[in-house]
Amino acid sequence: PESRAEWAAKAHAWVDFTSERLGTDAVPAPPDRAIEKPALHIRLTSDDNNRYWTRMWLYRSAFESIWESDQPLELEAVRAALAEQLIARRSHAPARIEFHVPYELLEVPFEAWQIPWRVGRTKELGCSFEVVLRCPDERQGLAETPWYRKWAWLKAHGGQHPEAVRAVCDSDVSEELGSLLQEAEPPVVVLAEVTEPMIMDTLDAVLDGGVPIAVWRRPAAGQEETAEPILTALTEDADPFEVQALPARLRKARIRRHPLALMWDDPGRIPERQTLTS
Repeated sequence: PESRAEWAAKAHAWVDFTSERLGTDAVPAPPDRAIEKPALHIRLTSDDNNRYWTRMWLYRSAFESIWESDQPLELEAVRAALAEQLIARRSHAPARIEFHVPYELLEVPFEAWQIPWRVGRTKELGCSFEVVLRCPDERQGLAETPWYRKWAWLKAHGGQHPEAVRAVCDSDVSEELGSLLQEAEPPVVVLAEVTEPMIMDTLDAVLDGGVPIAVWRRPAAGQEETAEPILTALTEDADPFEVQALPARLRKARIRRHPLALMWDDPGRIPERQTLTS
């Protein structure tokens, strides 16, 4: 049988012959694959006493386990452990922090956590790093299929497809919203343009519908009256809106004092599932 190298050589020869016969320009080389930024993954598993077994991985080309708690921790202790890991890696710090959390912790503004920055000074985590929240444990069972399907659609169609993003307002939130979101491959992103009482209902629908990405506002005094649309807060120029740029766009928006949270649940980036028992 013909080897891959022989097949590839024949294919390239056919392309060159066809281009010459038609008088067209040479086929350009494919663009280089974007280098994925290193990420620090933090998994919090509840012990039912408002404490969390905590484990951390560094992801570059593969997952590397770097730290594990020997007992359940309160969130303040988790913050301190994260700060220690970032300080230890300050010369080659990760670009992104990914929090794998149980459903109830989606309400915690991890991106606003204060971390040591210089002597006597702290800085918000989300202004220094891309910070995303994840809820993969809520996507097990039958909910897993639309989640994988929607992420595959995003990879196949790109982040500028006009159907990729859907804005949801209060009047859209209903018991049927999850089913409506799950109905087709798009949307893959929900912009939750909802008031504070509707945020968790909207995230419920996002998880039910398999939508891997969502953006919502953190509660802030008077924000319902003064907050600009999420899309406006994320847009700096006339460039097309690009889904893949959302983690970096959210970081820039937080620097400009837009209190936004981002769910970014990539099914291809999950460290091994393991119950922490010690």
